[in-house]
Amino acid sequence: MLNTIKMSSSNIVMFLLPVVVTPILSRLYTPADFCEWGVFSSFVTILSIVLFAGYENTIVKATEAEIPYVSTLCLLTSLLISLLTTIVFYLGSKSGIPFFLHFPSIWLMAIYLVAYAIHTIFSNLCNRYGQYSGIAAESVILGSSQAGFRVLFGFIALTTINGLILGTTIAQVITMIFLLLYLIYIGKTGSLCALNPKKIKNIIFKYRDFALYDAPSSLLCFVGFNVPLLILVSYFNKTTIGCYSIILQLLLLPMSLIGSAIGRVYYELLCSAKPDEQTLNARLCTLQVGKVVALIAFLPMLFLACGGDKIVVLFLGAKWATAGNISLCLAFWSFPTILTQPLIPLFRYMNRQRILFLYNLAYAVVAVGTILLGCSMSHNIYHILTFYAFLCSLVNLAMYLHILQLGNVGIGSFKKYIPLWCLSSLVLIIRIVLI
Repeated sequence: MLNTIKMSSSNIVMFLLPVVVTPILSRLYTPADFCEWGVFSSFVTILSIVLFAGYENTIVKATEAEIPYVSTLCLLTSLLISLLTTIVFYLGSKSGIPFFLHFPSIWLMAIYLVAYAIHTIFSNLCNRYGQYSGIAAESVILGSSQAGFRVLFGFIALTTINGLILGTTIAQVITMIFLLLYLIYIGKTGSLCALNPKKIKNIIFKYRDFALYDAPSSLLCFVGFNVPLLILVSYFNKTTIGCYSIILQLLLLPMSLIGSAIGRVYYELLCSAKPDEQTLNARLCTLQVGKVVALIAFLPMLFLACGGDKIVVLFLGAKWATAGNISLCLAFWSFPTILTQPLIPLFRYMNRQRILFLYNLAYAVVAVGTILLGCSMSHNIYHILTFYAFLCSLVNLAMYLHILQLGNVGIGSFKKYIPLWCLSSLVLIIRIVLI
């Protein structure tokens, strides 16, 4: 409980910080700037999933003797993929290929990927050793420095580079340095690196399901989240895509709050259970986490359905008028997404990565397919996003029910929340019909 409180406290700060900073950024930057940031963010988010081939998730689960070799494997894999990606982008821009030529910043992408890779390894090591104070401080440093630099560059009004991207990259580097110093402080530098090809090969084979299923599964999940934006860029102007991008960030704030705070503690608690207590522990942890998530997940949907879309426009500024209706279209999508994401570690703990892979494959196919189909049949962004949100939500709800089944938790455990879910959905449907 104390670890959850530590993580939640920092994430509450991180939840409130964008609430304070976003209306400032929306007035310093244009929707077109947020469109560029959305393209950059979507691509690096997808790429970050394959940086480690899924082995970063073994840092918490591996034995103590294996940790230095897992860290080394993750570092080498991520640096190699970052280098190859940078080379491909450089050659693509020199060849005049439109996507590479118009990508916001190739070199910032390279710096971001390397900093993110090292930061992620350090953060997972902190999680492994239960250093939640360090993880909490990491979240605050990352969020506050990102917000500070973005606002600073917005006032400076940079013309040659997007301040949103530059600020995020600098914040990533600063957080990486902090975590390195923190690991030195707690005396865990021995876990950072150990080069033994034979032992690394054994680790690759032992935890191969993470590479064969977990990494592709995570990639498919983020493809479903981020590729729709990359598709929509080809059909709509930058102002519309900028509105979509910023609403997506706002709707994911509760998921970041819950998923980062509770999800990581949930995974560590599952992995630390004694062999004879694993089944009972999994049920109790899933029930406890599920109740917290069930209470919070529907709140963004209820808020928007009850007029929050008007507050969103007031919050962001007059030039973001389109964002209000987009928030209504995506509101239902946010509900099962927030409901499901913190509980996903149960698949990894129970070695059911293949099932998770199938769900994320279904989600990616539905997400990309509905956006492509919607864009080919309609030029109305609201119709397209409503279609997308509804079908993707069905996949996430199916996954949620499967997670409860794996955790031996019945849906009846959350019966007092179901009327609130249904009421929020009904009001939202009425609002969407009236757009």
